[in-house]
Amino acid sequence: MVRAGGKSGTALVVGALFLTGWNGPGANAAMAQTGTAERRAAIDARLSRIEAIKAIERLQYAYGYYQDRFFFAEVASLFAGKNPTVQWGDAIWTGQPAVRRFWMEYMRPAIAGGASGPVAGKLFDLPQWQGVITIDADGRGASARFNSIGRYAVYREKEYWISGFYQNRYALEDGVWKIRTLKFCPNWSAPYTAGWRDISERDASAWMPPIPRSAKPTRAASATDRCPTPYPGNRQVTFDFDDPAQGGRP
Repeated sequence: MVRAGGKSGTALVVGALFLTGWNGPGANAAMAQTGTAERRAAIDARLSRIEAIKAIERLQYAYGYYQDRFFFAEVASLFAGKNPTVQWGDAIWTGQPAVRRFWMEYMRPAIAGGASGPVAGKLFDLPQWQGVITIDADGRGASARFNSIGRYAVYREKEYWISGFYQNRYALEDGVWKIRTLKFCPNWSAPYTAGWRDISERDASAWMPPIPRSAKPTRAASATDRCPTPYPGNRQVTFDFDDPAQGGRP
């Protein structure tokens, strides 16, 4: 949250009045007016931050509804116009054409069989839970983390439990919040009836259909942006937000 003024601003005003010897009735009024202006600025900044968080929540949940119901063209429209990125596992698509290629030439045919909208016998649900959204100090960007556990199923063919998390970046463009970077990292997946007791790290992406040449990613993830080792590897997962009780990173 960006705070205007604060205690330091009040101290400067008081100091200036003392040094100039102005201690009449007008001095108290000036100090009170300065305090009111600072409080108003702090409240405005707080409201802007809250409004930004609610707008990003709405954006992210709209993304979830579109994705889960196979409206992949609508998903693609939620991304920022300036060099957006999708990272799905350790494959990365960068730029508007590449991001649209991911949704329209990979996800739509692979998940929905080329359809736009719900398909009988196909299920793909990845709801977003436990969202923690952090607004940048300048109010123009934000980051967020969401957990997900869902299912991918094709009737009488296959059905998987899916666990993963989103680590996203957002940008404010012309007064509208959009997705700048969407990063989904699989934690684990397992056949619906067999469960996850005997799964290995490589099973985390077993549910994902192969990527066709027409939807080839821009690049593979580097060591710095690679997803954490999936279960049961249990590599330490870092968070992008400060500990709300301690003020530091957990």
